[in-house]
Amino acid sequence: LEMRIRNEKGAYIIYSESRAPHIAINRAMAKNGLSYCGLLPQHCVIGGDREIEEKLNSGEGSIYENLIVWSLPFSGEVQHGGR
Repeated sequence: LEMRIRNEKGAYIIYSESRAPHIAINRAMAKNGLSYCGLLPQHCVIGGDREIEEKLNSGEGSIYENLIVWSLPFSGEVQHGGR
């Protein structure tokens, strides 16, 4: 699937973002071959209920959430002109 996406869509990077406090999701990302790229602190507002409330250093809540960025390491040459 990875190579099909890279070849047909011309993608050079495949990435995903996950909510930082969701340990199980982040663990699954790592176990499935994605590489940790970094943290986007107080990056976005995500609608819906929050199962885990994030706190700022001051102890107060925030409408903004921290995201962790993951990428799929490049594993071969891209063949241009897919479709």
